[in-house]
Amino acid sequence: MNDDGSRKLFPRADLWADFDLEQVAYAVYNEYPGFHPANLMYRMVQGDYGEVVIDNTIIRKRCNVQFLHRDFMLADVNTWALNFVGPHNFALKWFIGRPRPEVSD
Repeated sequence: MNDDGSRKLFPRADLWADFDLEQVAYAVYNEYPGFHPANLMYRMVQGDYGEVVIDNTIIRKRCNVQFLHRDFMLADVNTWALNFVGPHNFALKWFIGRPRPEVSD
């Protein structure tokens, strides 16, 4: 791995552990929206980061099987982020002069 010194300023999740900053930028260039967050959530429910524990005092438990309460809820969060956060993030990058690379092509 080529560590260009950016690792200290921009720490990366282990999902990107073998990527330098340029490789991460290329990986998300013109990606299908939500692909990488969905991949991260998939790895979460597979147990790659330990057990996903839902706080039932915040989100009420309705049955003993957590599939809807966990997997579908994480998918819903990903969809919400794509629909709500994505356009705001794009607008902020555009406003401050840092659009995504595909905009300037």
